[in-house]
Amino acid sequence: MKTRTLVQEKHIYLISAIVLVLTSIFSVGYYHVDEHYQLLEFAAFKLNLRVDTNLPWEYFDQIRPALQPAIVVGLYKIIGLFTTPNPFLTAFFLRLLSAGFSFLSMYLMYILYRDKISHPTLKKWFLILSFLLWFSIYNNVSII
Repeated sequence: MKTRTLVQEKHIYLISAIVLVLTSIFSVGYYHVDEHYQLLEFAAFKLNLRVDTNLPWEYFDQIRPALQPAIVVGLYKIIGLFTTPNPFLTAFFLRLLSAGFSFLSMYLMYILYRDKISHPTLKKWFLILSFLLWFSIYNNVSII
């Protein structure tokens, strides 16, 4: 019985990974303008693609963490090694990166709590909802 459950888990993992990648490919636009002004605009400034006079007040008051813009800068430079980087390609790879981190967090959460659920039906639903809840997948490809 344990083997059958393990196979089912692997199927859910695979389906979830495929859905996250597809969502990363077909997602367009953004949820809120702060995705640009809090992340992409700061990265563009660090890449010398814009001037600092148009940056938001958070930059000048130094209240914005630098980790996310640094990730964007690094990704932009990596893309530049293979092709001419553009904002659309960079945003796609950021969504893909976000999907990867989200899958890892879903997996770790599931592994941490699955043994605490003893009822097989509840355990199955916990597996399915942990990896395939539609709004979770939709939100997991956000670049913020």
